This record gives sequence, structure tokens and C-alpha cells, in this order.
Amino acid sequence: MPSTKENKHFCPVPFVHLYLDNSTNSRICCVASRENIPERSEFVSELWNGDYYKQVRQDMLDGKYNESCKTCYRREAEDLKSDRQRYIERYKDVPLNVENGNDTGKPLDLELRFSNLCNLKCRMCHPRQSSQFEKELKKHPQVAEKYFTVWADEGYKLANNKSVDPSNVVNFDWLFSKNLVKIKLLGGEPTIMPEAQKALEYLINVGNTNTKIHITSNGTNVNPKFNNLIKKFDNVVFNFSIDGCYETNDYIRFPSNFHSIIKNIEDVTEKVDYFSTTMCIQALNIHNLYDHAKFMTEFSEKLGKPINCDAYPLDWPNWASYQTLPLDYRKKHIGKFLDSKYADHECFKDGDFVSIAKKFYKDNVVTDLNMLKESCETYDKIRNQDVNKSIPTLGKLFLIDILSK
Repeated sequence: MPSTKENKHFCPVPFVHLYLDNSTNSRICCVASRENIPERSEFVSELWNGDYYKQVRQDMLDGKYNESCKTCYRREAEDLKSDRQRYIERYKDVPLNVENGNDTGKPLDLELRFSNLCNLKCRMCHPRQSSQFEKELKKHPQVAEKYFTVWADEGYKLANNKSVDPSNVVNFDWLFSKNLVKIKLLGGEPTIMPEAQKALEYLINVGNTNTKIHITSNGTNVNPKFNNLIKKFDNVVFNFSIDGCYETNDYIRFPSNFHSIIKNIEDVTEKVDYFSTTMCIQALNIHNLYDHAKFMTEFSEKLGKPINCDAYPLDWPNWASYQTLPLDYRKKHIGKFLDSKYADHECFKDGDFVSIAKKFYKDNVVTDLNMLKESCETYDKIRNQDVNKSIPTLGKLFLIDILSK
């Protein structure tokens, strides 16, 4: 593997990793942009061994800048951990080649997003990633046209209106080789996806139960069939998306119930050795950082298991950016967390939770609070929610802003 000090643009992802979603489009990984990537053919083996991937691999070795990788470049510039850095560490000892990636000639690491099937419609999500959000926006086209202009202009199409056929495009026979190291199941909500269950069943039937299974879940669903399948694997990791505690999480991740999620997590974690949580830090939960950290720390101690509490900064939509909030509001709530003992707890020693909080605390850019207020009002109306009841701190901020004008 090239020296990463000399080659700051190198990434092993196109040599070892394949991302597939419910469309005929492809991306190098789940955080990469779709720029300049051709539609994939019926069989992903042709994409993996095709000219595009060979060129990307060669460019990586040559240290050329790749526009698709700008998310990782930006995160590193902000002193946050990038996926590029994680993959370099994970696969530093794997021999790589341009022709077919690595010595096995197949991906060692998969990310699979079979569909947008989901039982939630989180406020900062996109209809392409949530079937419930999709249905809601089709009932309220004025909201879709306001917040999802491109999607509305395309006629509300979902990823070319083509879904992955697990026996065809995903091509289990080729992908799920004995050398496969890891599969990450993404959503939507993978625990309710029939295709995700078929993938697990296939691995069990061919004896690949030593493959690491990583599941990203909202924690709202208890699926006995899915849970029985994961018990047959040697290494299962759950990452639960939780955007605050109590009413804050339920307001953002609608319609969910925080207490039920915690009970479900307790049940699932009896079957796995390790799990993590990820919070999307944004304007709607800045006030909740301290309470969230306190809860997760105490929850970890109750379980007697380590919890890696990670986070990522919201990049989109702009109305939910922390920068819409006044500086004094941001510094008050973020500072309460940073000054607490929880910021130094082992739950937060890995990942970017504390780093993001520090970055947001230092940032003095302020945009437009009215964007956030209008969005809350819009979604409150169609979902019968009330920001004043769910997040009274934010509701009070909106009122003060109105009275000051």
C-alpha cells in the first residue's frame, strides 16, 4: 500500500470495497458523490472488473484528486476521522492491484442498500432513503417542491425507479465468496427488508457465518426472524441511529418512541458483543447534547457493555444546520456538554462526537434562523407535531426571535 504521507489522495476503497444501492447507479462508497460514475450493468462483476474501476484505482495509486471523494477530504481538513482513514487502517496489509482490486479478484467489504423501505421519516432524511418519507411527500407536493426541488422536478422518481434484485444485480454467488470480510446493511431500515434477510440466509446456507455483519438500524423494530438469523453469525455489530434522548429523538425521527427503542436495543444487545450509536448533530438537537451524553453513559454502565457513541455533522438540508442557531444559544448548550465529565467518558473517546461539538462551538458563522423555524412549522403541520411541546427550548428561541423583530 502506498505511503499515505506522500499520497494524501490514496484510498483502498476501490480495491477492496463495493457499495450497491437500489438503483442502477453506483458510487465508490456510501459517502462518495455520484459524479462521473457510469450506470452499472446487470452483473456487478462487470463493474468491478471494468475500465472505470481500473482507472479509479490507478488514479488512487498516482495520487490524483478525485472529486467523488471530497467528503473525506473535507472531514480530514476539519480534523475529523474520515472513511478513507478507517479503510487505510483496516486494509493496510492487503496487497492491492489495479486489474481486479486485490488477490481474490472480488470485493472484501460490501455495503448494501437494497431499498428505501423504512418505517420512519426523519426530518433531515431524503425520500430516496425512506419509503415513509416518500409517501408523505407525494401526499404533500407543496412540501416536496419546497425542500426537494430536484426530486420533484424529476417526477418523484426513486433512484431510477429500479430496485435491486438480490438474485440478479447483487449476484450473491459472485459477491459472497469465502474471502468476504464484512457486509454492512444500510437502509431505509434493513431489519424489515426481505432482501436483507435473503442475504443473511444465503451466507448461512453456504457456510459463511464468519463474515462480519454490520447493521445500521433505527432500533424501532423487533423482527424475530431477523434476530434469529443474526444469532448464527460469529461477529455482529449494530449501529443504532439515535438523534438525542426522549422527546428530541422522537421529534426528529418520526414516528418513533425513545423508550421502546432503548428496550429493543437491550434485547438485541443480548445477542451481540458490541454495538454503537450515531447521532446526526444538527440544529434540532444541539440543546440535547449534554442530556444525550449523560443518558448514553449511564445506559452503558447499566448494560455493563461499552458503547461507542459516535456522531456525524449534518451536511444537508441547510435549514437544519447548526449555523441557523444564534451564537449564544449554540455556545450555551454545546459548552454544557464540553464542560461536563461525559465529554471525557470512554463512550466518547473514539469517533467524532466530541470533535464535532468542539468544531461547532468554535464556529462563528450564523445563517438564518427563519429557515429552521419555517421547516419546523411545515412538518409540524402535516405530522401533527409541535416543536413547542417536543423541544420547548427551541420553541422559546423562535418566540424571542419573533418578538425582537
